[in-house]
Amino acid sequence: MEKEVILASLSILAALLVTSTAIMQLVSPDWRFSLLMLALQYLGVFLLLINHWPIFLSLTVLFSGWVSTIVLAIGILSLSVDQQRLESGATTLSLLVRQGAWRHSLSIIFFLLTALLGGIVTLTMLPALTAIFPSLNLSIGWGSLILIGLGFLKLGYSDQSFPVVVGLLTVISGFNVLQTSFSSSLMTAGLLAATTLTLALIGDFLITMPYSETTP
Repeated sequence: MEKEVILASLSILAALLVTSTAIMQLVSPDWRFSLLMLALQYLGVFLLLINHWPIFLSLTVLFSGWVSTIVLAIGILSLSVDQQRLESGATTLSLLVRQGAWRHSLSIIFFLLTALLGGIVTLTMLPALTAIFPSLNLSIGWGSLILIGLGFLKLGYSDQSFPVVVGLLTVISGFNVLQTSFSSSLMTAGLLAATTLTLALIGDFLITMPYSETTP
């Protein structure tokens, strides 16, 4: 009984963690902060997975996520400072001065409103999802749907490789959480880890390729 209470508390904490990290990824244009949120997001995914998976399988997903984060960091660190800003979609200080910082504030408000809309959609879908899949508890259902929804929003708001890859990793994390209620095999965990690492390697290539072609 005590173990169930601890797992339920961890699930709620994990759901709050993945929600907050996905929102911060959507709002912040800084690549360092985005990678930090991505690493914390994988910790939240791990806490959600241990409700249905053995801990060693959950650790496989956690470590593959952290390795993917490191791969992306290595790729973007190989660029110059200006290229890093361009690739991450960050707005430079000079551009803020010319346009007015209030526009930047309005963009943050817009992203927060879209995240709120995503949360409302998740709340409306959650009862139907748990009715279709009775083994799915509310925390895992919320965590998976919010990751998928906000990940797709991240994908839609940028055409740069770095934020697109981060959005894809967030979406995949949401599907990973969702399918844990139906499968807990070693092969499933291995496929999820391989998918995450492969996407990170492809993302690293896409981040560095355009700038390597222009280097004399």
